[in-house]
Amino acid sequence: MKNRTAALASITIALCFGFTSLNATPLTTIPINTGDTSLTLYRASHTDETYLRLNEVNIHAARDFMKRFESVTDGKWLKIEGGYLVRFMADEKKNDAFYDGMGRFVAASCYYDGANSPEEIKALINKEYPGYKIIVTTRINTNDRSFYRLHISNPESIKTLQIVNSRIRVLEEMENGDTVSR
Repeated sequence: MKNRTAALASITIALCFGFTSLNATPLTTIPINTGDTSLTLYRASHTDETYLRLNEVNIHAARDFMKRFESVTDGKWLKIEGGYLVRFMADEKKNDAFYDGMGRFVAASCYYDGANSPEEIKALINKEYPGYKIIVTTRINTNDRSFYRLHISNPESIKTLQIVNSRIRVLEEMENGDTVSR
């Protein structure tokens, strides 16, 4: 169980929206349902990344990124199937932003380790899942909504949760080595 917890905590996740390849493997086969849109999380490959020069990025994506994330100066762009991914740090947290091939913003994600998760998320988990510890939290923003995806654990179980408007949905449970999907 400890190895599984450590593996989940060490996974770097990236959000991929509408792209079938990111030089990545799916982190999970369960889509994140946000109503009429489906988002899927991917684990990015760090072995084959070649960053783009800014003049190789769609101008609309570059301009939107500069407006949307004004304080960011260290964006590293990647070409992915169907669009672009930009990786950057903001407020000492890892972030990704995704743009389609036309340069339109699709989504952004921000990654927190369990100790640095937003206070409202910690409070909600402590209330609904006493005895569980937050391993990792991902905040996902689209143009019209924001939600969280996180992994929590206790000595007997690991759960993958999605939180939208303070409503928790269990996406996956792992108990004693068995995976139970909902």
